Amino acid sequence: MAAVELYHYHPSFILALVALGLFSASTVVCLLQMIRCRTWFFIPFLLGCIVEAVGYACRVVSASESPDWTFVPYAVQTFAFLLGPSLITASIYMILSKIIIALDADIYSLVPVKVIPKVFIFGDAVALAAQFTGAGILINATSVSQQRTAQLIIIGGLAFQIYFFGFFTSVLHIVHSRIIDNPSRLSANLTIPWKRWVIVLYITCGLLIARSVYRVVEYATGPLDILQATEIYFYVFDAGFVFLVTLLLNIFHPRQLATVSTDDLQDIETVVVSPSKPPAQYQPPRTPPKYLQPPPYLPSIRLLCTIINKEDLQRWLTIVHGLTELTRASILL
Repeated sequence: MAAVELYHYHPSFILALVALGLFSASTVVCLLQMIRCRTWFFIPFLLGCIVEAVGYACRVVSASESPDWTFVPYAVQTFAFLLGPSLITASIYMILSKIIIALDADIYSLVPVKVIPKVFIFGDAVALAAQFTGAGILINATSVSQQRTAQLIIIGGLAFQIYFFGFFTSVLHIVHSRIIDNPSRLSANLTIPWKRWVIVLYITCGLLIARSVYRVVEYATGPLDILQATEIYFYVFDAGFVFLVTLLLNIFHPRQLATVSTDDLQDIETVVVSPSKPPAQYQPPRTPPKYLQPPPYLPSIRLLCTIINKEDLQRWLTIVHGLTELTRASILL
């Protein structure tokens, strides 16, 4: 494969090395925090940081080979930059579910708290499968038409990811606004900084949605547009935004949520929010006022709960696999 088909510019060795150092530092910090605070639910975040670091390590290799780039480093970084943010978002889903449990605010959520991570991780998995399919076609493309087809598949995966992440942001906003309007007793008595974490979730959601929008525009405008032909945009809107997310989660590490689990929902008498604090006795929260139905563009709770059934999940995976094979066969023809 000709070198010009891999990059539309000469990758910067310095920028790649700086990004590698930043994500490596974030990985080390996350590992130390996770071991010290036993926040094992942050393992996906740790894996996301590792994957990002591996991607930029491969980019360092590509930059050192310029202009005679080899295929393997380019292919590894292509998949790494798609997988890393999805792993990071999995921990973001866990943070929201644990905040809801700690506040005893399940009644305020559009999606039952026990299935929040499953629902949104499933959406990310479908989006990631489409992006991986497109990326696999793209790195092996030998013609402009194949490149364009691959880019359209990736755009579809990114658009689906934006939709699900936008829905997650809606769930976050609705829970936050409802508990502000009608606080539970735990929300007033807890000393954990849950409001700070909610603000962090708002910021990280905004950054990740903006990053996905940038990738959609990048692939939609094609390889000859300024976004794909200028490296600095990638480091600002992809590497920069993702690193800001990791930095925020490093600084505001939710260590107090380590002991919160869905088991706490089964006992309405106690909820343990920190190993250093005794169980908090509380009365069941009063019933909130009747709220308007979710906007029509949001999936219903019944639909989301149906999606995560084992049989339906297997059916969805079969459909995705069939579409993947059909797309690949049509391109080869």
